[in-house]
Amino acid sequence: MPVTIHKRVTWSEYVDPMHRVHAASDPVPSANPWNPTVGVFIHHRGPAPLGGGDYVTEEDCLEDIADVYMDHVSDDEFNGDVAYNFFVCQHGNIY
Repeated sequence: MPVTIHKRVTWSEYVDPMHRVHAASDPVPSANPWNPTVGVFIHHRGPAPLGGGDYVTEEDCLEDIADVYMDHVSDDEFNGDVAYNFFVCQHGNIY
């Protein structure tokens, strides 16, 4: 089954206008050292169980991704970009 990964520009329109160009750009590799030997890192976003919750529409998901981005770009811990490789919304879309 083919998988579509939507580009950052899909959710960048929900970011503060001063950050939209950066949000829509390809990410720059992080300088933070992280050298896992095995496994996968999964982060579940939101208080609701997987597959249901507060994000009724895909637009709700895009707004939440933009909020995560804004939180991360304003925190030095994340090197000025979102700290996740991908987001998967409850509608099955990958960003």
